Amino acid sequence: MLFRSLRVAAFANEGQIVEVKVTEQGFEPSNLEIPANVPVTLKIIRTTDNTCATDIKIKDKKIDKKLPLNETVLIDLGKVKKGKLGFACGMNMLKGEITAK
Repeated sequence: MLFRSLRVAAFANEGQIVEVKVTEQGFEPSNLEIPANVPVTLKIIRTTDNTCATDIKIKDKKIDKKLPLNETVLIDLGKVKKGKLGFACGMNMLKGEITAK
């Protein structure tokens, strides 16, 4: 599995939008680094049908969203506490992680 990391800049307390694509390789980037206690919105677009990631689950936030092909899906995570927050496809095969520092 290919892992890519992205460091995201925060804009004070205005919040931030983090873009993630779902490709044949899975979630890209699959590892995100964000500042803690800043509102975060995930902006996700699935660009292929050749993946099992047709939805995303974020267990700790009780989020389960469908990811329609070539449509942008916004997921409001609110303020993420310091630590790690995992996400995965519905089959739990493709995974990623958000690290709030």
